[in-house]
Order: sequence, then C-alpha cells, then structure tokens
Amino acid sequence: MIRFLVSLLLICGLWGPDPGAAEEHLPLLTESKYFTIYAEADCDVTRLTTILDFNRAPSLESVMSQPAADVQGVLADSVDAIFNEASEILGTPVQNYKGKIMVFSSEKSMNAAFRRLYGVTLPEKGYYDFERHTVFVALDVLTLGVFSHEIAHALVSHYFVVPPPPKLQEVLAGYVEFKFRKKTGDL
Repeated sequence: MIRFLVSLLLICGLWGPDPGAAEEHLPLLTESKYFTIYAEADCDVTRLTTILDFNRAPSLESVMSQPAADVQGVLADSVDAIFNEASEILGTPVQNYKGKIMVFSSEKSMNAAFRRLYGVTLPEKGYYDFERHTVFVALDVLTLGVFSHEIAHALVSHYFVVPPPPKLQEVLAGYVEFKFRKKTGDL
C-alpha cells in the first residue's frame, strides 16, 4: 500500500525528491545496451550475475572463474536479456531506452539511500524511480522476480506517453515477475 501511495504521488508530481538532495554516487560497475549499472564497492558481482542469469547458461560457471571484466560482461548481457524478455512479455518493444541500476549490498543501505533522496523509508526489496530512470535493488534480498518486476516498471514508464495508473503499473510489473518466476521454476 505504501508503494502504491508513493508511486501515485510521484506520478502525479505531488511529491518528489528534494531538489537539493544529492544523487547517489555509487561506483560504476558496467554498462549494457539499456542500463548503466552502479554498485556499492562491497557488492558481490558474481552473486549478482548468478541471480540475474535467468537462462542458466551452462557456461556461467566457467565465466565466474574469469577476470572481473568478463563477469561484468555476463552481467550486462543478463540485464539486457531480462529487459528484452520483459519487453516481449508485455508486448512493448523498446529499443531506445537508457536507464540506471543502483545495486546496494543490503536492504538497509538501499533504504538509507531512499530516505536521503525522498525523506521517507520505503520497505520494499526494490524500487523504480521513473523521473531518474533508475532501478534501486538490494543484493541481500534480490531475486530474479524482484529484478524483473522493477525492469517492467522501467519499460512501462518509458513505453507509455501518459503513464498508466499506479495499480495498472503494478499489475503489469507483477505479470512480468510471475512469468519470470514461472520460467525459472520459482513459484
């Protein structure tokens, strides 16, 4: 319910980040076709990549023993594959999107960043800020379902000229999450 109210207020422009609030400055992790990905320095990139590898590529184990740059490449490819799959699920072909993903090592640090940006705590495992085109996720509670749900929010907010009502956005994002969880046997 809190998420619905925050989304409604943000979409209606009645509430938003403090103009003086500083953007989160996390170190750049990697870039993909659709996203620039930032992560806290103590994030386990291998774990993140494993969570987001929804195709369960047989070569993932061999890539994990490679240098960090290779793991980051697999991560970028996985994020783009999730974006493309979500786009296909929703029937919303989007090719010119460019957003950001902020990966926090813990839900606690993500909530602290959210509190600095918006002045409130949002008890969620992830969040999409449509004004910043930014997905916020916490690695310690991240699942493919949570990530795909937030990516669906990015797609919906970019695809429609006038954003759908928040309840409809949640239904669409929930549908994408369901399809990913069904595909990976995580229901």
